[in-house]
Amino acid sequence: MKRVVFGFLLLISLTAFAQGTELNLPSTMGVHPLSSFYARIQPVYTLPKQKWIFNSTYSSGNVWLPPVKTYFPKYDSAFNRLHLVPWHKRDSVYQLMPQHHDSAFMKADAVIRLFNLSALKKLTKNSALQIQLRAVLITAGKHTLLVNDKFIENFHSNVAGGEDPFSRRKYGFNNAAVQYTDRQGKSMLLVKNQLVFQGLNVDYVYTPQIKALKKIS
Repeated sequence: MKRVVFGFLLLISLTAFAQGTELNLPSTMGVHPLSSFYARIQPVYTLPKQKWIFNSTYSSGNVWLPPVKTYFPKYDSAFNRLHLVPWHKRDSVYQLMPQHHDSAFMKADAVIRLFNLSALKKLTKNSALQIQLRAVLITAGKHTLLVNDKFIENFHSNVAGGEDPFSRRKYGFNNAAVQYTDRQGKSMLLVKNQLVFQGLNVDYVYTPQIKALKKIS
């Protein structure tokens, strides 16, 4: 059975912005492998004339990170010794040393699809209430031309980047998984077709009328 993980986040924030010419901006939440747990206030620079404004945003991004394990030596002597070794040789040197360390692990191979719904309700001439819902879907890199695995690697091979510059062909195409383990051993695993509810934002927006800014603009 496919697991569905819901992470609920309720944010109530008070924001104030200088006046500008923009009405508002689309969601700028990135499709980073860990973006499922990010929260970002949606900017509103000027209030609309309408009482209600509704926005929906869909974006997708292909993320690729080969398995990477990071070591954190617990003793300064080991850390200082490794600090003198070029980064690409530290692993082989560290294997010869007494190993007392913490570690972290991460890998990511998926197309992350971000869905954002927002509603802006004008309250007064200078204030409004904004509500946002966000969710991401973890999918394989097979569909959507510009972000699928084969299209990207063919671009590298034939246009720019060279043949398999990130060793993606070695691990295969059309996989879908994001895995992360921190230094305390806590782990997260997102798999194919897993939906993650990022959260609900409730923002109170106030745009003051500042005469000095009006003269400048």
